[in-house]
Amino acid sequence: MYQTRSLEALRMYERAHDMHLSAKKTFKALEERMTPTPEKRGGVGGGTAGGGESPGSSGSGAKKSNKSVRTKLFGSGGKKSAKSAKKTPSPRTSESGGGGGGEDDRKREEVGREDARGDEGENATATAPAEDETRSGGIFDADLMFAASDAISDVVDTETMKKRAELAHKENIRMATKTMHEALVMQRKSKKSVEKARPYFEAKARAEADLARRDEEVRTLEAKVKEGKDRYAKALENLSRISEEIHERRERERIERENAGGGGGSDE
Repeated sequence: MYQTRSLEALRMYERAHDMHLSAKKTFKALEERMTPTPEKRGGVGGGTAGGGESPGSSGSGAKKSNKSVRTKLFGSGGKKSAKSAKKTPSPRTSESGGGGGGEDDRKREEVGREDARGDEGENATATAPAEDETRSGGIFDADLMFAASDAISDVVDTETMKKRAELAHKENIRMATKTMHEALVMQRKSKKSVEKARPYFEAKARAEADLARRDEEVRTLEAKVKEGKDRYAKALENLSRISEEIHERRERERIERENAGGGGGSDE
């Protein structure tokens, strides 16, 4: 019984260990998906650096930088975004230029914004998976957080199950060891008594076997006696029937003789 429980505890421990490893692998994969790669980190940094332009164009500069990173990572509209980035003036040129240079810079900014808007409109469908991938790379994603929470809870549950299985296995091993030790002690104590009583039990076993054999013989003889009694009863019935037939036949013959004798006297 204890060995069976120990095997069950071992199987439970193995299942818990496998579940624990699978949960750890799942959690590690989720962490790798949530951890930003160096390219994605560079893209995020470029987006923040692009915000050093004028206040009106800070949002569009960040979008352009993120878009250029996405197109570099996923290969959709990379040339157009590079052209728009070239057309966008740097903060140093806008600050160093005078009155005429400032107007030229503003014109170039407007042209760059229009090109960027056109590029965004053309590549909206192509960059949708890239945006999802970028969002899952380093920015907060509720689905990934829920999946990570579920993986963590699975890890905790499997660790708890593993500990319980280990405790049950240890307890079963302890009980089995204790029982085996008690059996050995009892065997050592009762060894002499068993040796002394061995002839008695052997003789008893032989007597019981002989008794069973004789009982079988008695049952066989009883069956034969019953069969003989049945045959004797049938013989008595046949004998009585034959004697009755003989008696009837003699009675009938006597009556016939009497009738025959009486008829002869009347004729004379």
